[in-house]
Amino acid sequence: MSNEQWGPPPTYGQQAGMGHPPQYGQYPPAPDNYKEPTGWMPWLEVWIRPRKVVRSFLDSSNPTRYMILIAWFAGMFSVLDRASEKSALDNMPALALLPLVVIGGFLGGLLALYLGGALFKWVGSWLGGTGTHEDMRVAVTRGYNTLSIIIGLLWIPNLLLAGGDMFTEATPRLDNHIFLSLSLLVITLVELALIIWGFVVGLHAIGEAHRFSAWKSLLAAFIIIIMVLILIAIIALLIGIGVGITSAV
Repeated sequence: MSNEQWGPPPTYGQQAGMGHPPQYGQYPPAPDNYKEPTGWMPWLEVWIRPRKVVRSFLDSSNPTRYMILIAWFAGMFSVLDRASEKSALDNMPALALLPLVVIGGFLGGLLALYLGGALFKWVGSWLGGTGTHEDMRVAVTRGYNTLSIIIGLLWIPNLLLAGGDMFTEATPRLDNHIFLSLSLLVITLVELALIIWGFVVGLHAIGEAHRFSAWKSLLAAFIIIIMVLILIAIIALLIGIGVGITSAV
């Protein structure tokens, strides 16, 4: 027998001379065979490997590519969702819905991208995050907006099944066809599951950009929600005071 001492197996990276596994904020250099993220694969892979996908874009030569276009499409699907919830066609002609979706989606998408990125940058820095404003916009784009677009594609079967019933209080087409109603219910349940999972994916995306855990991302999101609610309450209070003063005069 040799004099070699038997010990525990080498830990991650020791065989390659990398030492201890990387912790949050400690990343090994990109491998020699690193490839820029391209095509549709990141859109699918982000659902199961959000940190890997976000990091690949953050380390790429052009991390912000297609950012505005992606925000626009995500915004349009968001406007469609709001129009459906508000039964928009009960109060406006159908021809007005398209420009509302296109213009409102562009403005809302940009607002969510830049304001959301700024808030996550600001609040995340309180929790020890190191991400920049651009890092946050990349995380929002790849961890939220691309998922919103994938989920938004469910509008295609929704419109094929329900048509205009998606935007009105009355739903005669669905009421007269139980199969259509059940099919729409299944799609809605699938959408709900994807939204919940997408929220988890988004937390990991923000965490990767800030180089901290998804739990800290959740805390940051909670703080942002509280801040927004407080701001809304203050605005409502000021409006109420203003209305009261005007009525008294």
